[in-house]
Amino acid sequence: MLAIRIMTNGSRFRYRCNGPRVLWLAAALIARDLPGKKKLSRLLNKRLENVSQQTFLILVVVVISSTGCHVFRPFNQTNSTLADARLWEQGGRDALSNGRIEEAKNCLRRAINNAPDDRRIREQLADIYIDNGEYPEAIAELTRAVELSDGDADLRVKLGRAYLRSGKLIPAKRQAELALEGNRQLAAAWELCGQTHWSQSELPEAVADFQRALSIDPNRSGVQIQIAQLHRQMGQSKRALSGIEQLLSQYPTGQEPQDALLFQGVVLIELQQFESAMEKLQVAVNRNDATSDTFVQLSRAQFLAGQPSLARSTLTRGLERYPAEAKLTSLLNQLRESEDEHVAALDLIHR
Repeated sequence: MLAIRIMTNGSRFRYRCNGPRVLWLAAALIARDLPGKKKLSRLLNKRLENVSQQTFLILVVVVISSTGCHVFRPFNQTNSTLADARLWEQGGRDALSNGRIEEAKNCLRRAINNAPDDRRIREQLADIYIDNGEYPEAIAELTRAVELSDGDADLRVKLGRAYLRSGKLIPAKRQAELALEGNRQLAAAWELCGQTHWSQSELPEAVADFQRALSIDPNRSGVQIQIAQLHRQMGQSKRALSGIEQLLSQYPTGQEPQDALLFQGVVLIELQQFESAMEKLQVAVNRNDATSDTFVQLSRAQFLAGQPSLARSTLTRGLERYPAEAKLTSLLNQLRESEDEHVAALDLIHR
């Protein structure tokens, strides 16, 4: 005898049945169309004594992989509300893994309704909100998660990042400071501090915070790139180039971060080292993860090196990869339509 909990269209009930009757339950769940308990009971009360065990197992696998939020499992929890929360949470994860974002959010909201003090579920929902640019919703969930965690430092950093992305610099900085009060050795908190200083144009302070983050965790490549970008913004292009080359030297050939390769090319162009810039950026555009900006910067280096035909070829190649990219089309048209390419391509010179 097996007790099973059914969850469909927001309602739930229990049914006790022998093993063969579970097969009818599986078929009903696959259809995702259970008009009422009476019809379900009629289905469950039909006996399938001749159904093989193999067929039963196949149908169970199909149900679990296809139902999203509509899941079932043995009902033996003493706390049914918590059990419901776990079911909805798993349904949310399954929906998210299959790209059903709205269904994932709905499932996790239902999970929170059943377990409002579960910080982990709130964090999962907040992550989805952040990925979709829904920062006010993310901030609300993370704020509650921080309260439930008694001020967990990692959660404070995540909350601070959400504030920063939404343009709220003061609360972002405050969360970073509170995180550091809880853990002075948290590299992510120092990075967040640096980002808030940077957003407020406090560049030396930002560099100091980023360097503190690196001293704690030397493998944070994103921080190294940000430091190089800050040096460039401060007019220290050679120092920026030195920093980014040091970062790239830590990676095997072909595995360097694409954004680091792009930044290296941009700085080389600024230092008027066009041949070196062309060499580095050519390597970058030949990779599968090349961005449209990489094609733009390579064409810029080629044009400034006096090779406009190569610049046109690079932009054409970029459009083959990114046919909807307006900036590639605009720059290519400038080069094609003008008789005086050096006048027409001012965007390439000053970009």
